[in-house]
Amino acid sequence: MKSIALKTAGLLFFLVGSIHASSPTLYMSDPFVGLEFDPANTKFEKVPKSEYTKTHEVDGPWWLFAKYCDGEGTKRCYIVISGFLRQKRDTEPETYGEPEPDFGTVFLIENGNYKILGVADRLEGDDLHIGDPAIIRGLMDDAARRLIDAFGGSAVVQQKVEQMPRHPWMIPVMAEALERAGVHVPREMILYGPDVPWMAKPKAPK
Repeated sequence: MKSIALKTAGLLFFLVGSIHASSPTLYMSDPFVGLEFDPANTKFEKVPKSEYTKTHEVDGPWWLFAKYCDGEGTKRCYIVISGFLRQKRDTEPETYGEPEPDFGTVFLIENGNYKILGVADRLEGDDLHIGDPAIIRGLMDDAARRLIDAFGGSAVVQQKVEQMPRHPWMIPVMAEALERAGVHVPREMILYGPDVPWMAKPKAPK
């Protein structure tokens, strides 16, 4: 799967994660900002395997990176989860490769049923057919909160964002959510687009 940030090759290091040569640790990246982390030390909320084992060849725990529900007491929620996958190899008999980070899957949960809407990078447009900007903003606000909590505060996230390449790759609605949470995103890192409201460039004041 591709990722929002993979449109800029310079962000590959931040997004795909790697098995570091000097350590057996398998690193993960969050699906929206692309911050690499060690799952043993950075604590995102784990999700039950029952939510994704029917559709993924998973390896180890998966995590909840964003959640938004339509109003209080609703039975309709959107979640973004990600974790490690083993990709199928073109072999006989069928085998799987080493675990590698997935780039995030968006689910709609309605009346206890789970429906895959697509991968997280499709939030750049309306390929997931969510349509309502309030839902996208709600997901990003929750994603920003979870990211800051997991990394230990807005100051830590701010420092990591400042170390990332200055290319346009972050969707505007995520940048806005981080700003509201106390993390400044340099303007040159924001990827604007014309197709949907949550990708639009802010209008200049009159």
